[in-house]
Amino acid sequence: MKGLIDFLAAAPAAVRRQLEEVSFGRRAPILWEGMENSAVYILLEGGAEGYLQGVRGQVSPVFHYCAPSLFGEFEVFCGRENVINVAAVSPCRLYRLSRSAFLEWMRADFDFTQYVVAQLVRKLTENTVLFDKFGRYTVRERVLRTVAVWHRAGKLPQLTKELLSMEAGAPLRSVNRAVAACAKEGIFCWEKRRFRVLDEGALNAFLPQ
Repeated sequence: MKGLIDFLAAAPAAVRRQLEEVSFGRRAPILWEGMENSAVYILLEGGAEGYLQGVRGQVSPVFHYCAPSLFGEFEVFCGRENVINVAAVSPCRLYRLSRSAFLEWMRADFDFTQYVVAQLVRKLTENTVLFDKFGRYTVRERVLRTVAVWHRAGKLPQLTKELLSMEAGAPLRSVNRAVAACAKEGIFCWEKRRFRVLDEGALNAFLPQ
């Protein structure tokens, strides 16, 4: 079965000429909500994370991208501005391709069009399963997952207990009990009004796959 790199190698010459190589450092934003959906991205090296951000700054991860992968294609068919944010979680090297060139590529290669549709279906399915699964997590598991994601994004100092309560979908008293349990287990703790990681390996085990 063909993969993204195979399709890239077989892309029409007119499309390949329009591929623009770009790089982003760790934590740098690549796409952001409200940005015009004028391009798609092919991740060649590194990792990136797609997430939704609430009005108070809370972050809800949607997808994690590992090279090689494609993102930005969903917005091409939305007919509006981007609805999610994507940021680099490690130094990234990508190709940026204009929306018009991407659609030209799809028109020229039906197999590639099928690949893109399959990717869209997979993302929608995985996202549905993710939200359903998250709803069935215990408060402790939701707290650990949220703290792990904020830590990976380098934003843990900005996470407050109130935001954690909102993102974990649990009352503050329940979150406080979960935080105390995690501190007792030596995973992370709350001190001086900030979260501090005690065991990064144990915390990272709760990152979304």
